[in-house]
Amino acid sequence: MSDKNAGFSRQIVHPVTLLSVSDGITENIATMSWVSSVSRTPPLIMIAVHPKRYSHDLILTSGEFAILVLSNLQRELATLAGTKSGRSANKWELPQFQLVRKDARHIKAPLISDCRACLECRLVNHFEAGDHTLFIGEIIDLEFNLNVQPLILFNRKYLNPGQYIASYP
Repeated sequence: MSDKNAGFSRQIVHPVTLLSVSDGITENIATMSWVSSVSRTPPLIMIAVHPKRYSHDLILTSGEFAILVLSNLQRELATLAGTKSGRSANKWELPQFQLVRKDARHIKAPLISDCRACLECRLVNHFEAGDHTLFIGEIIDLEFNLNVQPLILFNRKYLNPGQYIASYP
């Protein structure tokens, strides 16, 4: 792939999400921008995780994970989760995460309060795709907060949602 094509994902608008995963002993939280809906029935979501990432094997071990869609007021959490490795420190022990940590209803991984959405997922499939593993999770519980706007990432910049233009048909 040419250098020009290597930055393709910067040209795609991504919701800023965190991946939370725990096997009951070890836990991690990491910034995740490669997230996509897969199916309505059953409700499936996909995340792409590089095999060298600390969370990769935790997902395989636990068989479950949470996707936390951050609000536009939570960019500090996104930066902390994305710039520190779970191999060197438990990010959930940082004060910023301790203040917003809450228990999930159906999985071991912790959630964050005041997010736009929290999706508890059970792993149903995974496969290699290029240099990443695609994990497919069935959403077994969902909570959302319509009173906050989602945080958006575009070209390595955090953005608020733009001006309302029109509804999709």
